[in-house]
Amino acid sequence: MDDTSVVDTSNSAVQLLQNPNFENSSTSPTYWTIWCTSSCVNGTGGTIVSTDCHSGYCYRSECAGTEYLGQTFSATVGHIYNVTFWYQRVKIGGGNIAETLYAGII
Repeated sequence: MDDTSVVDTSNSAVQLLQNPNFENSSTSPTYWTIWCTSSCVNGTGGTIVSTDCHSGYCYRSECAGTEYLGQTFSATVGHIYNVTFWYQRVKIGGGNIAETLYAGII
């Protein structure tokens, strides 16, 4: 995942996420929270990498189970927000892997 963005359409010049492109991260995503990694291989979530990214650095999930990546931001009731991100599925290793990507706002 790379180039994430959340902006209020009334002021699209203001990015509401911190480190939305993972450029300020080294091995784990700075300002982002990862949870449910207990179902992942070795009990760890993904990592920050510089290969197969849209630009610079990106987050690569290495979880065979369910893993969540999130961040909080302030929002105003009644405003409209644009939420965008770049996602690429890169198959690592053999076998067939069923993968589902969910994007949500809680």
